Amino acid sequence: MISRLAGFDIFRVSDDCEPDIRIITDRIIETGCPVKIRHLHSYNALRIDHYFSALDGGYLFEMRREDDGEPTATLTHQASTNEVVMSPCDCEISLKFAVCVAYSLIAVGRGILPVHSSAIVKARNSVLFLGESGTGKRTHTRLLRC
Repeated sequence: MISRLAGFDIFRVSDDCEPDIRIITDRIIETGCPVKIRHLHSYNALRIDHYFSALDGGYLFEMRREDDGEPTATLTHQASTNEVVMSPCDCEISLKFAVCVAYSLIAVGRGILPVHSSAIVKARNSVLFLGESGTGKRTHTRLLRC
């Protein structure tokens, strides 16, 4: 599933190598099970509702279409592992974002701060644009390059 995404092939490792991060895809994730879920944050971007919650010992991230509430991607991560389990996802934009969230869940547990941004460098100076998806970071970077 992820191998279809342009630009993600550089992260693949051979089967005989133990990866730092493992994303297990195409798994059915039941969110209605009797697990204690504590909502942490939600927002809407590109007509997709995003929900981030804490589970016992881990996290749950859900993306749902705002019009009908149907899930586009769901993933879970137990903090004691290097694995994220992800539901099937047929929406390329949701899949790319879910992979970034999967990486972030593991990276934060290792003291790494992933930053969702766009940057431009000129004459040894730089500007970093930070913000949620869909706020124009890449557009501003592209306009400044002209």
